[in-house]
Amino acid sequence: MPHYLLHLTQFLPNLLRMASGTIGYNQLPAPTVNRQRKTQRFFFWLVVLATPFALLVTLELLLRFFHYGSNLDMFTIDTIGGKPYYLFDPSVKNRYFSYVSFSPNTALDCFPAIKSKGTVRIFCMGGSTTVGFPYGPVGSFSTFLRDRLKASYPTLHFEVVNLGMTATNSFTVLDLAQELLRYEPDLLVVYDGHNEFYGALGIASRESLGQSRLLTLLNLKLIRFRTFQLLRLVFTSSVRSVQPGTSSPESGTLMERLARDQHIPYKGKVFNDALSIFRSNLIDLVSLTQTYSIPLVLCTQASNVRDLEPFVSTPMPELSDIQRAEFDRLFDAGRKYRDSHQLDSALAFFNTAVIIDSNRADIRFAIAQCLDSLHRYVPALDHYVR
Repeated sequence: MPHYLLHLTQFLPNLLRMASGTIGYNQLPAPTVNRQRKTQRFFFWLVVLATPFALLVTLELLLRFFHYGSNLDMFTIDTIGGKPYYLFDPSVKNRYFSYVSFSPNTALDCFPAIKSKGTVRIFCMGGSTTVGFPYGPVGSFSTFLRDRLKASYPTLHFEVVNLGMTATNSFTVLDLAQELLRYEPDLLVVYDGHNEFYGALGIASRESLGQSRLLTLLNLKLIRFRTFQLLRLVFTSSVRSVQPGTSSPESGTLMERLARDQHIPYKGKVFNDALSIFRSNLIDLVSLTQTYSIPLVLCTQASNVRDLEPFVSTPMPELSDIQRAEFDRLFDAGRKYRDSHQLDSALAFFNTAVIIDSNRADIRFAIAQCLDSLHRYVPALDHYVR
């Protein structure tokens, strides 16, 4: 007789006796009792651990059934000329904004839902500059790129789609790029970097989740769930009720409303953390496009360091009152000589002042202007950048 049948025939009489009440549970053989206890413990912990997940799944299904939350899809489908087209949906902004209430500007580009053979599909991504600010979408670089390609290659068909969004940064670009793979891109053009501090999810923004890049990336994954949207709403409402000052001001430009920490020391912790996050986001973007063999163009930022004066000039904190007073005396004297066009004399005072405090942006800008006017462009550029 096979061994499992032998065990069954030995256990069957005890099972019948238990059913008839002539034998108790404690009268079973010890190995059988141990096995049943282990089985009971297993199913107990299985139920304990599965219950929260079951509740979350049920809540998620109910929220979706009653249409709670925002539609976070990147594109909507519309029929144009009898054909389906994808349109960039501005409501995707709800992935990135929860504290500041506004509708970011986006372009009105669309592209066919069915890609025709021989089409070259190009997506342009970035912030307000990509959208075309301050000239509008017709003045965006994507429009110029589309016109230039059509003129240069009249026999080819190009689709240049502008996916720029105001007040966003590299987190948004990386998030959207991961979804673009299903829309058959032939090239990604990214112009980004201006909004890394104050744009949505930026380290010094009111929309920031803190200095943890991993936490921000996790948030972008979870935001697709309606349950998480509900929890985020409860959390933000609680924070606003406890700390009324956390909501953004109603006046000022959009970036002024988003800015939480407006004084960021050059090469300080916040500066270095933002730079590290920006670099990591670009590295992940490059890795993503290389994995799927999609060409990527990272555009160099345009920057006007000559004509825009520094917003803030922060003195070195370790300076004494005597040093600060001497710096102010030299700076004022230099500006008087500069205003009277005695640039060499102005430079002498400025260069002495910068030895006392090399941290202030205004003294660097003053030196750069003098050098620029004297046609000494190489050192002038160095001071402009500093």
